[in-house]
Amino acid sequence: MATRILTWNVQGRARPDLEPLATAIADSLPDVVALQEVQRAQARWLAARLGWSLVWRFKHWPLVVPAEGLALLSPSPMEDVAMVHLAHPYRVWSWRRRIAVRAEVVTADGPLVVVAAHLGAGVDDTERSRQAELAAGLLRAGHLPVPRGCVVGDLNTRPGSAVLDAFAAHGLRDAWGDAHPDEPGPTNWSRGPRDRAPDQRLDYALVGHGLEVVDVAVPTHGEPGFERYAALSDHLPVTVTVVPRSPAS
Repeated sequence: MATRILTWNVQGRARPDLEPLATAIADSLPDVVALQEVQRAQARWLAARLGWSLVWRFKHWPLVVPAEGLALLSPSPMEDVAMVHLAHPYRVWSWRRRIAVRAEVVTADGPLVVVAAHLGAGVDDTERSRQAELAAGLLRAGHLPVPRGCVVGDLNTRPGSAVLDAFAAHGLRDAWGDAHPDEPGPTNWSRGPRDRAPDQRLDYALVGHGLEVVDVAVPTHGEPGFERYAALSDHLPVTVTVVPRSPAS
């Protein structure tokens, strides 16, 4: 049995239409979902609509819109929940405040630890690498070893960066690189209208060496139904499918 993990920055402050958002999530048949930039009421609505369990943690409150945070949703119960501050723990009004959230999910393949992270924007990769160390440390602090875990989310960095090297030092590799090593896999529009193809990859699923990547899917510009994703957020969802790696691998 394979496990599917979906990560998506849903740009909650832009008030995405939650019904098609819930449909898009359900259509991916995920075992666990990590959402970034999602308001608590939005996360609660999605969890109720899907009939799933929910973990939501506060990131920051921009005052002009409801507070944003990170959410983990799953059709299965979640336990061993923890959070770590990655930057500016006491600046609750600042968008530069960053967190990561961990939960253990029981899947058909056994328990899996997922850390959802949203690394800093407007900072350099030295600072993002420091945040990556904290996020990876949160994964290591759980009941399960790192090989049975993953870090997913909007990492605000490009492929080949020092940030990904920091995660790699903790035994985490880029799932997209495993599945599609010769394809760019853009997940975000840097600017302008979203009636064109996205132009940069900022969203990742990083997996431990105890997991084998079966596939990673990102909606592609021009494919049927792509417009619904572009209408919901300036980021695209990333869905990774994994199975336990056999001892002989």
